[in-house]
Amino acid sequence: MKFLLAILILIGTDLYASPASDSAGVLSNPQPAVIVAPVELTVTVQRVESANLSFSLTDRLPDKTANWQPVKLPYFLNYRGTASAGEFIWFEFPLVVEAVPEGSLGFFLARHMRNINMYVNGKRVFSGRRHGNKSYHGWNTPILVEVQTANLRTGSNIVTIGLRKGILHTNLGNLFVGDYSQLESVWEEAYFFQVQTALLSMVACIIMAILTFGLWLKRQESTEYLFFTGGCLAWAIVMLYLYLPYPVIDAEIWVLVGYVAVDTAGLCLAVFINRAMGFNLQKLESGLVVYVAAGSLALFSLPLGFAFYIAIAMHLGVLGALLYLCSRSLILFFKTPEKAPLWIGVSILVLAAFLIHDIYIFWQSAQYKTAISSYTYMQFSIPCVLLILFVYIINQFGAALNEAETLNVELESRIRTAKEKLEQSFAENRQFELNENANQERQKIYRDLHDDVGSKLASIIHTSAEQDQRSLARSALESLRQAIHRANYQTQSLQDLLALVKDEMSLRFSSAGIHFTILEDLVVPDYPLVADRSYHLTRIFREITSNILNHAAATEVSFLTQINEEGQKTELIVEVSDNGIGFDPAMGFGNGIANIRFRAESIGASVDWLSAQNPSDKQQGCTFTVCFPLDVTAQA
Repeated sequence: MKFLLAILILIGTDLYASPASDSAGVLSNPQPAVIVAPVELTVTVQRVESANLSFSLTDRLPDKTANWQPVKLPYFLNYRGTASAGEFIWFEFPLVVEAVPEGSLGFFLARHMRNINMYVNGKRVFSGRRHGNKSYHGWNTPILVEVQTANLRTGSNIVTIGLRKGILHTNLGNLFVGDYSQLESVWEEAYFFQVQTALLSMVACIIMAILTFGLWLKRQESTEYLFFTGGCLAWAIVMLYLYLPYPVIDAEIWVLVGYVAVDTAGLCLAVFINRAMGFNLQKLESGLVVYVAAGSLALFSLPLGFAFYIAIAMHLGVLGALLYLCSRSLILFFKTPEKAPLWIGVSILVLAAFLIHDIYIFWQSAQYKTAISSYTYMQFSIPCVLLILFVYIINQFGAALNEAETLNVELESRIRTAKEKLEQSFAENRQFELNENANQERQKIYRDLHDDVGSKLASIIHTSAEQDQRSLARSALESLRQAIHRANYQTQSLQDLLALVKDEMSLRFSSAGIHFTILEDLVVPDYPLVADRSYHLTRIFREITSNILNHAAATEVSFLTQINEEGQKTELIVEVSDNGIGFDPAMGFGNGIANIRFRAESIGASVDWLSAQNPSDKQQGCTFTVCFPLDVTAQA
């Protein structure tokens, strides 16, 4: 932007005219600088306002035949003006010394372009070359030349300054002559503001780039941090360009790198503002990237005669995008109380303050009124803006960390509360399950005691043989043990289970004086029964036996086994019939029937009964039917 500002001001004035231009910038009589040496041996500092100008093809001092033209100082000549001129540009002016002062004389030059050589009375007093024959760049580095009084003479002295043609332009800045000791303090001040400040800005940009890149690694979704890092690094290159008096690479390439770095920094800053403010102008970002990339390619591929204008076009495009984004930020700043537009607004105000200051300095320079200690600050405005935005980024990142910490504390509190509730709920559920399981076990024991021990004791009451009573008592004791140690049941086959059931029923009915008949001794399939199903089937038939013994008043009982196959479904059907008095279903069922139903449902079986109480009915008594599935699914 500094380059653009200089060009815009120079376009508006013809004071920096080239030899090919009109005579508006040419003086008819060069004005010599007069040095007066009072008795106190002090001297004044005076600005050189005019000089004679000449061009040559070599770096040798022009002879008397050179074509000299008077011009005003400072002097600026762009690439177009030097294209047809010689490689070297010479400035010459007379220096009148009425009395040779003691000590030394100094020449102070704030800026020049490039490779300056200075002569006093034909003797070289300063050379802008160093080892390796590298040209002294000099754009941002002030020069202080000390001339010993031995090289001066009373009266007229001739001072000659030679410059080599610049890459894109040539200029000789404000030139002051006077007491060396007085100019030395001026040089130190200028060196600090122009060179050391550039170094400090470069270091600050690099540090901000490293820190911001670290923030991006922590929050990679915030891509604006990455572009801010790129802007800092690009401007660090610009500051390196201003800091080094000698180019680190080929001089032509080094100048073009400086131009590209300026626009790259502006591009990254524009993308950062766009994303930080949430504008989401993707087309603007893409267009700006293509614009800068195409301009950079053109700079390095086209002849140098076009480079100056390409650079100006690139600066204008990037500057236009920045102004557009900044104007939107300012509008948002006045519409919303958010902090982000405030930071952008402060950055714009700082940038505007530097710009106004430098416009004034350039205007004063054009009017030949610039003070010796006046410096331009536009090149340091971007580091200040970057510093302000970096503080904003740190502030935003800190706010995000605080918010994340607050959310983390709140989340931990919620997790702790939820964990306590879960532990309490788990303990309650566990206790409930334990109580429920204990209750279920008690119910099973009650059913088992009712079905087994009760039935065996009932059989003892109806028996008359003492030996049989002892057998039944032993059987009742064994049943009680089985009820308590039910978990020890083993898997057995269906054949073995039915055999045990029939033997037990035969023993109990025989002991009660009831005739027990097996109507069909069917050979059933050898289906394996898991312990739980075997247990419940056994208890079902025991309860049926007990009901007949206790309530039927029967004299005969029959046992019938059938296999029913329907498609893929196979069922075992067992019918137990008696010729007793039957029962009335309307009177309800006792615990025995309820236990039978419960056990049947537990193993996927079904039970049914048919009772006849009317003496006129052909069929007397009751028939219990048990249907048990034998399919593969049921055995799983």
